[in-house]
Amino acid sequence: MKIKIFSILFLLLLISCSKENQIKSVKFWKFGNGSHFGDVLDFKDDTYSVKSDTIYYQNKPIYKILKLRQFPSTSLTIKDLETNTEGNYYGK
Repeated sequence: MKIKIFSILFLLLLISCSKENQIKSVKFWKFGNGSHFGDVLDFKDDTYSVKSDTIYYQNKPIYKILKLRQFPSTSLTIKDLETNTEGNYYGK
């Protein structure tokens, strides 16, 4: 019973966190596979920022966020707005 309650509370916590905050809470995102948009995406400085489902580079929209997964590993799938190619990055 305790496990079910914990699982429900954990899912509610995940749902309540915004995508922006989830992405920013990761130290940095390292390239995994697919199209290569750079070795690392780092949201801790002003170079990259997130608003809604878009990633900005120096305040210019460049990527659309397609998927954000927390399990089994933290991963981010993005699409380049100019080329429509997709790449995967993993939280570190």
